[in-house]
Amino acid sequence: MVMKKRCIIVSGPIGSGKSLLLERLQGHNYQVLKADEINHHILITDKMIKENIIQRWGQSMYSGDNPDKVKIAEVVFNHQEERQWLEKRLHPKIYSFMAEWVAKHEASAIEIPLIYDAKKVIWEHETWVVLASKKLRLERTLLRSPCTKQQVLRRMQAQPKDDSYRNIADHVIMNDSSVEVFYQAIECCLKE
Repeated sequence: MVMKKRCIIVSGPIGSGKSLLLERLQGHNYQVLKADEINHHILITDKMIKENIIQRWGQSMYSGDNPDKVKIAEVVFNHQEERQWLEKRLHPKIYSFMAEWVAKHEASAIEIPLIYDAKKVIWEHETWVVLASKKLRLERTLLRSPCTKQQVLRRMQAQPKDDSYRNIADHVIMNDSSVEVFYQAIECCLKE
């Protein structure tokens, strides 16, 4: 059981094991939130955001009220200026939601995949970074994603290098071995 208020920001590149870490934290009574889920919720529910995206990138970005995450990702991971345009609209809403959510929970963990997003967090927290080899990350991502190998590689290329993640981390957890070893590393971090 957690004794004092604790917020953990979980970051790391695609396919590194952030979701597995979050599942483990849930087992320790942490409330878990994923920035990507908030992002998706806003893309569905915020009519102005939807209209702006359709006006800028075309109707094909949505099927009814549902955003096409693969098409939107193709745009933002291949065009930095378009990613910045979208982030300028989404991030204030995402961070406002997260701040309110964190205030309601004694033990919380938020997945924020990209380091430059994780650095924008203004409330008290610690940052845990999950890393794994590029080969393993590619294999894991292809198993769970509808994306092609080339699409995944482009996303990986657009992400920061491992050293950049290490530079923001309070804890770095390697996920290149067995699940048991990964869980042991998580337990050690929880004790600190």
